[in-house]
Amino acid sequence: MVEKALLAGLRYCLCEDAGTNFRCVKVEGTIDSPGPESVFRLRFGKRSIYLLWRGEQIVLIGAGGPQHMPLIRQALEMRGAKLKDITAILLTHADVLLNANAATLRDLSGAKLYIHRLDAPRLALRFPRSPRHALRAQMEKRRAAKLHYAPCPVDFYIGEGDLIDLWYGLTAISLPGPTPGHCGFYCRHLGLLFSGALFEERGRWSRFFNLPPFDEEALSESKKKVRSMKLNRTLESVE
Repeated sequence: MVEKALLAGLRYCLCEDAGTNFRCVKVEGTIDSPGPESVFRLRFGKRSIYLLWRGEQIVLIGAGGPQHMPLIRQALEMRGAKLKDITAILLTHADVLLNANAATLRDLSGAKLYIHRLDAPRLALRFPRSPRHALRAQMEKRRAAKLHYAPCPVDFYIGEGDLIDLWYGLTAISLPGPTPGHCGFYCRHLGLLFSGALFEERGRWSRFFNLPPFDEEALSESKKKVRSMKLNRTLESVE
């Protein structure tokens, strides 16, 4: 795949080799700094991943899909770094559109991957064998196939209150609802929470896809939990 990126607005064109034919698709992605100087937001469509920088540590919140990869490279190059320099990949939850690059990035960099234990099976495309989960499993596997998604090994399982000694220090906050193992990453030093998909806008059509493991009651409790925290800012992965 040939990639071309322009700094002005970071609009780029992806040219894919489909056998002997090339297909060009115009897409738009953005890189900005939504708060602290050491945070870069890499957004494509309604999904964002975050690159955190401190000293020699480079941490990703989310790994992104194929369309995020040019943005990751661009953000790193702007600071004189490469993919091999990524230290860790922290996943708020299992979502093929936010995690499709995880296996590739981990292989290229040796970065350690963190996720809640309850979401590890879904990260590996393993789903409960029950009628309630069958339709969601089918949808996820089809989406994964289109993205050439490869399951990624997990290095560290995280849970409520676990302190992760990266960046300015991050604490895992259990926020189930979107998935059973959905969590946020809280930086006490900056009063900042990476909230994953917790505040995703869900309209009439998106509710149709709120199939298990989505849990509306758990989601409501998790939102109350976040609103009770004294935060300066929340940064979302899914809008």
